[in-house]
Amino acid sequence: DLFDLKVGTTYDFRIKAVNKAGETFSEISRFETYAVSDFDGNLYHTVKIGTQVWLKENFKGTHFANGDPIPNITDQAQWEAATSPAYCYYNNDIKNAETYGALYNWYVASDSRELIGGFHVPSEKEWFVIREYLGSISKAGGAMKEVGFAHWVQPNAGATNSSGFTGLPAGARLNKFGNLGDWGIFWSKDKFMGMSNQGCAFDLGEIWAALRDSGNFFWKGFSLRMIQN
Repeated sequence: DLFDLKVGTTYDFRIKAVNKAGETFSEISRFETYAVSDFDGNLYHTVKIGTQVWLKENFKGTHFANGDPIPNITDQAQWEAATSPAYCYYNNDIKNAETYGALYNWYVASDSRELIGGFHVPSEKEWFVIREYLGSISKAGGAMKEVGFAHWVQPNAGATNSSGFTGLPAGARLNKFGNLGDWGIFWSKDKFMGMSNQGCAFDLGEIWAALRDSGNFFWKGFSLRMIQN
């Protein structure tokens, strides 16, 4: 039996078998306890990067932390016309959320309601902090991307995931769904340079090791990755 396990902690273990011939042990295995959950019961790990604590998975919830629902919009014209919080699944297929999380417009990212208690959508400044901690604009993305080609297409340039952020290429909803496998874009809660119709987003790509920032119209569908309050 396992007792007194701490949340957000990695544990190593072996299995012992005893028979008439004596004792034998399995190879060492590892598991990690989940740290937090959202209103819908989805579970998330955490990782400390410098002075910040981030979730290791993209948000996939369909409610705010207080139980208020986030509308699911599947129709493209309605999605582009929305001026309030909304989410969708890539290609409107819920199976994609299992790995990549859901996609959200900027109205979700900037909403004052929490999505997970004790966590929030990072500000532009908080994204700058992780980028500086990991070396520079040109290097940070490589330190944040999952290694290999299980989810990223080649070449997944510079990927080391040395930070533990485990960034995935969840794609986006623009004028259509696209870029699953080669692009991961994350909203900040701030507007881009104070513009009235664009939010600031940060992106990882398969052909660059940078963590870039840019302005994007509020209705676009990107990933959310939370940081601890």
